[in-house]
Amino acid sequence: MIRFSAGKMPVVRVGLALLLASCSVAPGFRFHGLDFFDNSASQAQLGNLGIRSSSLGEGFDRGAFLSECGELKTALSVDAVIPEASSLRGGFGEETTLLQMATRLGYTEEEVADLSIVVLSLDTMLLAEELRTNLRARCRSFIEENRDQVRFVTSVAAVVRLGALHGAVGKLRADAVALPRGETKLTVSLKRDHKVTIAPDAVFAYRSSHLCWSHPRGDNLSVRIDDGRYARCPPGFGDMAPQGWTFDDLVVLKSDTNADSDAAPVDTPMGGMVGEDVVGSDHH
Repeated sequence: MIRFSAGKMPVVRVGLALLLASCSVAPGFRFHGLDFFDNSASQAQLGNLGIRSSSLGEGFDRGAFLSECGELKTALSVDAVIPEASSLRGGFGEETTLLQMATRLGYTEEEVADLSIVVLSLDTMLLAEELRTNLRARCRSFIEENRDQVRFVTSVAAVVRLGALHGAVGKLRADAVALPRGETKLTVSLKRDHKVTIAPDAVFAYRSSHLCWSHPRGDNLSVRIDDGRYARCPPGFGDMAPQGWTFDDLVVLKSDTNADSDAAPVDTPMGGMVGEDVVGSDHH
């Protein structure tokens, strides 16, 4: 299992003024200036390997779950925990009503009032290291066949039902474990630990990343976010694979062999957790 921790973090109470900017991709979701793609017609869970639609932003077709690509040690993080989902309705558009937000998420207005939102992400630098060294044959073949159309889901926004978050003030600790086939176990520590399983279909928005190959032979890989505000690839890399490229062309870097020292520690789940719940399986 893949474990990640954000340590102590503030409870995020978001003012709508931060969320009213129009999205550069539509339909979508905007959080703290970051544009997310809508997941209502896609198959995007954190870490998924797949291909993008012909028109970027309109769909993601999953090729494999993260757990199917190997025992990856890629570090992840809990970027934000928003106790009251309704406070983010401006992230769906300036004039979005609570009813419209609820419909978009696949819930009733009453249900949305009980929901929270969590934003999770992968460490793309460590993901690139894992791709070079620890990827199973099935996922290697998928990348070799699809190359520049390949996408990884590297950030998601998901709904959770965790009553302890409502009315929470001050700081909290958020930890999570990535489970097989797109599920995530989230643990939130307030006065005591509370855990919730985030089902795959609880993800309502995502950000994706693409591959970059080093020039001229493709002997190194980099992972870059799909965001037009940033360079597509680092200097010396391009987003088109060299003709006939395969994973055999990669040169394993010295830093890759020491990746364990930089990865998030893998340990057993925290004890004394209560409040088990599963979110998302009955919706969408």
